[in-house]
Amino acid sequence: MSSGYWNYYSDNYEWDDEGELVRPDLAQSRAKLVEAGMSETDAQRYVASGFVYSKWSDTFIDRYYGGALMSVDARTRVRPSDLIQWPIEPQNRVWVKNATSWVDVRRIVDEAAASSGKRLLFRRQTQNHLVNREIHNPWFVVDGIGEISLVPSVWRRMLNKRTDRFPNFQSLGLLDWSQILYQGFDMKEIERRHQEKLDAGEWMHSMQDMADSDDSVLSEFGNFRLDLAMGMQFNLAALLSTLLQHYGLYSHVLDLTTSLEVAMFFATHKFRKLSSGCSYEFIGTNERKSVIYVLREDHREMNRHESLDPILRKLQPLRPQRQHCIISLSSPYALNLPADFLVGVIRLDFDSRSNECGVNAQHLLPDDKDDAFLKALKSNPFAKDHLTDFTS
Repeated sequence: MSSGYWNYYSDNYEWDDEGELVRPDLAQSRAKLVEAGMSETDAQRYVASGFVYSKWSDTFIDRYYGGALMSVDARTRVRPSDLIQWPIEPQNRVWVKNATSWVDVRRIVDEAAASSGKRLLFRRQTQNHLVNREIHNPWFVVDGIGEISLVPSVWRRMLNKRTDRFPNFQSLGLLDWSQILYQGFDMKEIERRHQEKLDAGEWMHSMQDMADSDDSVLSEFGNFRLDLAMGMQFNLAALLSTLLQHYGLYSHVLDLTTSLEVAMFFATHKFRKLSSGCSYEFIGTNERKSVIYVLREDHREMNRHESLDPILRKLQPLRPQRQHCIISLSSPYALNLPADFLVGVIRLDFDSRSNECGVNAQHLLPDDKDDAFLKALKSNPFAKDHLTDFTS
């Protein structure tokens, strides 16, 4: 039995949110704006753009940033009367700088780091991508660029189909994760030892029974099963989503990096997916359209990759390690939350004719000969059809 997660890959999936506890009434949202003095036409435009009413807090939430919270912050969660009085001009303080060389890029980053009270992170694009909605939030519109989109992959998929749905992200289920992560164990040996215990009259029919075994191999496997089953929706949730994201599967997290060199690589290489496999092709600065986004780290909404977590002891995923991964979270009420931590945009306003970042695709994206987790992931028939598997 496969996980409901795989519905995300179906063109017929309607992104059902009927069972969600926090689900806005869009008709009420429109009515509240009209009541506050907005025309019915404009009210429809605002609601269609993601500004929805919360009856619990009597506020409008911008679903791209606000989160399902009851507080007011004047930017992402506002009173109905305040929403119609928002400024028209961009109000954020994100700086935009043109770099004329890689030396200039490093100088800009060093200056930004010196004036920042928090660690800086990076995200790269071969060009700017903007939030696709009619009404933009002026507090997030970057002057000269627009409202930058850092929407994670699963929400981009949803918005291409439905903009009126608010489902929580559903990760792979326990059966799928077990099938993948059990690849790190000698299952035949575990089954043999388990059967020996049963034949000897020992009671061992649950994960806890196995974890309590005096057989060290069975005990280790039993504890692993308990950790996965008990933690996958809690302390392991961000870690498992990181793995989905880094291996090309839909997730609700956005991968950032602490390494400028990694950002430089992805800013100058274009992803291609062919029948023979995936690859990154060097395109320089893409006719000077490539950008590097600079973000401030936020420990409340971001997680660093926990490569030493016991759940990964048997299968070490190399992609998030080598790409120096930090992930930024999101939700159906904060689709573009990573953009809330954007502090600057570096435009690569120069030509680059060779890879000068010091890393290459083989290092950042090792194949399954080196990456045991990738090999295990490919053992799952559903994952194998959708993950990014790079050609040598």
